[in-house]
Amino acid sequence: MTKRVVHILPTCKIGGVEIAAISSETYLKKYFDFKLLYIFEHDSKFSFFFKGLGLIRTLIKLFQNPPEIVISSLWLSSIVAIPLKFFYRREIVWIHFIHNTFYFHLIDRFLNKISVKKCDYIFADSLSSKMFVEDISKKPSFVISYLLSNGGFTKTAKSLSLEEVSFIYIGRIAKQKNLELAFRVISGVKQEGYSVSFDIFGPIEMNLEELQRKINELDIHNNVSFKGIVSPNEINDLMKNYDFYLQTSAVEGMAMSVVQAMQNGLVCLVTPCGEIANYSQDMISAIHLHQGTENGILDFIAKIKLAIGDPVLYDKLSQSAFQSFSDKLSYQESMRNTIESILNQKK
Repeated sequence: MTKRVVHILPTCKIGGVEIAAISSETYLKKYFDFKLLYIFEHDSKFSFFFKGLGLIRTLIKLFQNPPEIVISSLWLSSIVAIPLKFFYRREIVWIHFIHNTFYFHLIDRFLNKISVKKCDYIFADSLSSKMFVEDISKKPSFVISYLLSNGGFTKTAKSLSLEEVSFIYIGRIAKQKNLELAFRVISGVKQEGYSVSFDIFGPIEMNLEELQRKINELDIHNNVSFKGIVSPNEINDLMKNYDFYLQTSAVEGMAMSVVQAMQNGLVCLVTPCGEIANYSQDMISAIHLHQGTENGILDFIAKIKLAIGDPVLYDKLSQSAFQSFSDKLSYQESMRNTIESILNQKK
């Protein structure tokens, strides 16, 4: 009999967690009675009242038809998984998924710490995330590959147009993404005489006026554009229109958008935080910004200039990025194998 597996997510929005989950749903349904369950159907700023209704509605659904395995991602999902596991202690296997190497706030810290102690197994999106949680919990933990299926990626030859060098960022527009540092990089490249564009895609989760002030201060208002949310299914085709992927996060876990950009052969300009330091190499498969100081930024811009001015170097970086994950297990395969292993242990 096919086992029922439910993966709980707070909402369906753009982000590494959601993109991976959505991309694997059809595949996992071939092997399990699998369902993605969103606490909120749309990504909106709900009042506490409507958030409460969403949580209650999700709990009722799960109590009416409890799964064999429940997977919770992000702290809001823990609010559902904790009481479900309490009432179905022996019947349900609870897997808590860790996606970061830091806490966003006190509630996130509190609920994640409870979850990793009360769950049966832990999934982590990277070795960094696994090591982060092992200091808190001794529950069995597994690293789940966060690579999208390689079957959908193709590398095509690309030549840079010096008339305009294009940069893209896809992800949440939030404080920890440190976009102000990215703006300083764009300004620096522009000052070197290049025509540049920097397109930013994703949901806004901070005060946009702060970013607009920085953009105006650096005189790059004609170079930076906020493009809104893009469908996960459109990201691969979108990335192929750009020369560089620029992400200057202060903290990261797996940073799946960087992985996806590398799989598409973009040259990634990144801060080597979280797992990025483990899967990319400076001036081999990516270009690293090692520190946000003035000297660090100047060194970073100098390396970007080398890639822009040397087609052979650019293509070498692009090909190396593309090939970095060609022989690795995909997210959907990793999820299937690990879930099947857990179910076999239950027999």
